[in-house]
Amino acid sequence: ILTCKITYTTDLGSTPAVKTVDWGTPLEGNLLPVLTSEGSSFVKWLYNGEEIPEDFKVTGDITLTAVWEKLKCKITYSTERGMRENGAELEENVVVWGEKISSNELPEMIDDYWEFKGWYIINGTSETKIEPGLYTVTQPVTLTAKWKCREQENYVYVNLESSASIYFDCNEQRNDEDTHYVYTFTSCEGFNSFEWHIDNVKQECYSDTFTINGADFAEGNYTITLYAKDAEGNSKSYNQIKYIQ
Repeated sequence: ILTCKITYTTDLGSTPAVKTVDWGTPLEGNLLPVLTSEGSSFVKWLYNGEEIPEDFKVTGDITLTAVWEKLKCKITYSTERGMRENGAELEENVVVWGEKISSNELPEMIDDYWEFKGWYIINGTSETKIEPGLYTVTQPVTLTAKWKCREQENYVYVNLESSASIYFDCNEQRNDEDTHYVYTFTSCEGFNSFEWHIDNVKQECYSDTFTINGADFAEGNYTITLYAKDAEGNSKSYNQIKYIQ
């Protein structure tokens, strides 16, 4: 019985050893090994650049060539506000494994009241700003938009919208050198009784607008709490939406 050699070639992964089979052996099973390589998916073997027929039998020395397909990774975007500069919707992107994130995957965002500071990868308490051509994608990734209040006329306006809990907590972090900000917190309509607290200390303000002046609250971390009631005495709370006025 004549014997034939099967030689394998591949650009990725480990190249299988040459196999010797009897003349007329069907080309199947372990004669067509499935290969693995990081970042790529093995597709199939080709013989003379063509598909191998199901009933193919080895009747001479042959060489098989591996075909690969690069894995693809999904990029998703997370942003609380803003829109793309060109007005297009912000949609998921797909990039080839091992490629670097380009400027095409880092769309510029705009907002009337917030300054866009870039896209970040957030992992727990760690934040990494992503710059074009520097981050290599090897897995699905979520990019989070970071924003900063535009500083105009030295005060920040916060609009409050109704939600379901009892009170509204607003944690404001300010580290700016200028200590002359005025923060104003305004409720939505429909309520006639308001009580404001700073770090659980009741303030002398009973309207729907509360302004904090001076250096004491221009920087640092503090909590604003609003208790509000409507005409029937029902308590409500508010979610914050930050704007610049």
